[in-house]
Amino acid sequence: MTERPIIFSGPMVRAILDGRKTQTRRVVKPQPAYPDSFVDMEPRSVGGEAHWFVHGASEPAVIWSCPFGAPGDRLWVRETLRQAKSGEWQYDADRKPVLVAPDDETAMIVWAHHNERDYCPSIHMPRWASRITLEITGVRVERLQEISEADAQAEGALLCDEVTGRVSLDDRRGSYRLGFNAIWSTIHAEDGPQGWAANPWVWALEFKRLEATV
Repeated sequence: MTERPIIFSGPMVRAILDGRKTQTRRVVKPQPAYPDSFVDMEPRSVGGEAHWFVHGASEPAVIWSCPFGAPGDRLWVRETLRQAKSGEWQYDADRKPVLVAPDDETAMIVWAHHNERDYCPSIHMPRWASRITLEITGVRVERLQEISEADAQAEGALLCDEVTGRVSLDDRRGSYRLGFNAIWSTIHAEDGPQGWAANPWVWALEFKRLEATV
């Protein structure tokens, strides 16, 4: 078992805490160089690890391995931290306090690095401040637009009206895929190489949240 960091935005952190988010999609890097490329949907074991083979008439075979890990591996969540007017450091997603063990000297040294700021970007959040640990339960590779309604809901997307594009007030009508599209577009430019229209290859990770320990 290995453990790696992974960044989530505030809304996605809240979705994980609420139990609404059990999947995440991340762009495969680098993408296949040619449009005629195709990927084996089932991985092959190479040296005991799962690898996906990329084929194309215009390029030699390329091998992908998931940088986020394999089923059984763990991901610790990085999220933005902010300092309240009281001086207390909080998680930006829900303003819950960041608990620091007073005898954790190393933690305090790391924390002091950010004391002159009123926020700590997620990418710089130290491991000890992470309150969410996820266990990977499934990994697959697919095109972005292949996401199903059920998977879009598992991504933490909200049901959106297919006419207005806004969050649906009727839980019997709407599209989770449209809601996921909106989430994706807040992170990736719509007309960019990683946008929805480009339909990039993505890692589809399934996970479960582990119980927090103090």
